[in-house]
Amino acid sequence: MNLQKELFLESMQLMDKPGWEILEEEDLLAFKSPAQVSFIEFVYGNVTARSYEKVKSFFRTKSYLWLLSENQKDDLLIQLGFGTPHLTYEMGINLSEYKHSPISEPVQVREVRSSKDHSIWLDVAGKWLNVSASLVDQFFSPWIDAGKFIPFIGFYEDMPAATSLVYCGKRGAALYMIGTLTDFRNRGLGTAVTNACLKVAKEKGIDQAVLYGSKMGKSVYEKIGFQLTQTIREFECPKS
Repeated sequence: MNLQKELFLESMQLMDKPGWEILEEEDLLAFKSPAQVSFIEFVYGNVTARSYEKVKSFFRTKSYLWLLSENQKDDLLIQLGFGTPHLTYEMGINLSEYKHSPISEPVQVREVRSSKDHSIWLDVAGKWLNVSASLVDQFFSPWIDAGKFIPFIGFYEDMPAATSLVYCGKRGAALYMIGTLTDFRNRGLGTAVTNACLKVAKEKGIDQAVLYGSKMGKSVYEKIGFQLTQTIREFECPKS
């Protein structure tokens, strides 16, 4: 099992609440939350008729993504009506070699510590994800409240414009929710909020960090020092 999955399973131990469920057997790993956020429910594992039936029964009416690596077969998913895959990039960085780059005006980053900043973080995240802030709140606030997920807000000329989130675990750090509002892209905000996550992880003595990056973000992460681990294909389940 790779670091991304290990950190996910480790973090799930913090979520001892109704509605948060894991299906784990052999090489199959599926995750379901009580939130109504379809893009966050996912499955890792080879696709067989048996595994598909188990996953379908697990999610019932909820939408989900099936994640396959480059060497896993997708024939059955295509036959079952799953959509054209979206590519995402699993990337890792050795924090013992990482050097934090200072942030310069007009970009600023701060850790979310107040209820006001938490509301701002939800609002910005919802906007760049193109969903309501309440949906972001449903899923991510319980993770943040668990205590080991640290959110950051990026500002440009004092305007909140970017977000990031880091989980600092025993085996490493996992970065999530790195995104920038469309009008503020290409101004260094993505780099700044990513560096904020890496800095706090390194200060905690963590020696490696991982993330999933989009095609747009891949080059940003490579400049910071991340290296491609594998390319992941995300298949969206058929609409009910």
